[in-house]
Amino acid sequence: LPLYYSPYRQEVYADQLAPAKPGFEINALVTLNITDDVKAGLMPVKGMLGFYIGGMGAKGQNYHTKLMARMGFEDEAYKIQELFMAGKRDEAIAAALDLFPALRTRLQDPAAQLSGGQQQMLAVAMAFLAKPQVLIIDDIGAEKTTEWVNEMFFRILDTRMKGCMTTIFTSNLTRDDKKFDERISDRLGKMTVMIPLPEESVRSKLAGQE
Repeated sequence: LPLYYSPYRQEVYADQLAPAKPGFEINALVTLNITDDVKAGLMPVKGMLGFYIGGMGAKGQNYHTKLMARMGFEDEAYKIQELFMAGKRDEAIAAALDLFPALRTRLQDPAAQLSGGQQQMLAVAMAFLAKPQVLIIDDIGAEKTTEWVNEMFFRILDTRMKGCMTTIFTSNLTRDDKKFDERISDRLGKMTVMIPLPEESVRSKLAGQE
């Protein structure tokens, strides 16, 4: 399953495919979006590519940027990365809205007026774009597990890990808890050192002192 494989640019993966046996087949990934509006249909794809090419990793070491360059889009790839690294507000917001188009019509609304799902989208977009040097994610594993939640959590973890950015997690679960899918468990295993805390209830203890 090579990433961004194109039958029109087979030379990009020529070295990796050279040892392939006769009859070896490639399952190329295809994005399908049924719509009469081509521009609107491209928005989710542009958002995904923008985040991966521009923000997945450090400036000098981003696999996605380099891959796009090898595919013949060097100028475009490094321009996208430059916009992300420079913190271009308008361009960054546009990229976030491409990824979460449901927020596009709610830009003037206070966050408190957004639905629960939209508030999650906003939080994820801010985590992607702000790229704080230290990020604290509290009580992971307490949320309701859905495919969307797992995908967004994985993207945050992947970005933080590849950018070598400090991330602190709190949880009542361990890294090996089956609540997390394999990709998330893998990232947590590579990113974290577990620090067990006393099992006593800190809230109860403080309440008793008051």
